[in-house]
Amino acid sequence: MFTFRGIIAVLCSLSWLVSIVVSAPTDGQEQTAPFKLDTNKVYPPDPPSSLNVFMGYKYIDKYTGEERVVDFTIALFDTLTPKATKNFQMLSSGFKVITDPKHPERVHDLAFTKTRVLKVIPGVQVEAGELFPGIPFCLYGQKFEDESFALKHDRPGRVSLVSTGPDTNESKFIIDLAADGSPEKDNVNVVFGQVVSGIEDLVDAMNRVEVDPETGNPKKNMIISYTVVDQLKIADLDVQHSQWEQDAKAFEEGDRSKGFQFKGKSYKARSDQELSDAAYAEFNHPLLKVIILFAILGAFYLGMKKKDQIMDYLPLTNQDTSSRSD
Repeated sequence: MFTFRGIIAVLCSLSWLVSIVVSAPTDGQEQTAPFKLDTNKVYPPDPPSSLNVFMGYKYIDKYTGEERVVDFTIALFDTLTPKATKNFQMLSSGFKVITDPKHPERVHDLAFTKTRVLKVIPGVQVEAGELFPGIPFCLYGQKFEDESFALKHDRPGRVSLVSTGPDTNESKFIIDLAADGSPEKDNVNVVFGQVVSGIEDLVDAMNRVEVDPETGNPKKNMIISYTVVDQLKIADLDVQHSQWEQDAKAFEEGDRSKGFQFKGKSYKARSDQELSDAAYAEFNHPLLKVIILFAILGAFYLGMKKKDQIMDYLPLTNQDTSSRSD
């Protein structure tokens, strides 16, 4: 028969074993190349912006199973790509449309909010913005023309339009996650914005999304959880755009003082193994083990206190049956 100390020792061992089994790191996972934000590199200057869009992606963390939201801010280059900017601004704010003139009461709300995030390629890009599955749509109908290829995909956080050929822009957009950008998109996808805050968090979060390796589709539901548009009142926006054109030309001629640098400390995103190890450490925190232990002890104490009532619900043992038959 177990003593009280023996029971406590068994319970402690079980709690320790469960914590290891539940939260042990997964070996053999596909590794994602670490992302490093180079704060020493000087990039060509960006045009002025009078529009910021605050956005959040809701996803399921593949390491912890928790539902999370990653927040980031996009600056829109409205002086360079006014049509793309207006399209993105309106779909971020949301608006109502009548799809059938014969039935004006049939009003549809159109907005990015609650739409699916379509594809995630960790360390490369994330694609979203589809309003109607399989049907192109934008503020101007189905598609609109390319406006400018002046901005290159030379840095992380570039926001560009999905393109299937010349002048095929619609509502879908791509955010680059690669530390060096994606030069293969130059002169193909129109850059109309830049993630100016939260790029590190976004890269880290997309490494936590479980995706189909063949299609890039998130295996669990992932959506744009919110969008908020902030319009700045800039009186001399045209003057600032002209100044940007001069600065961009000076940069091309070698004046690096006109360039752009990422501010803050150099950031290096964690690899898959590091994320897995972090989740392991989170689940195996000493405080969590103490809480689990006290919960088990509390349940054991209540069980002992109510043992007579519990025994009434248990089937008779062989000993009880034999003693009664005597």
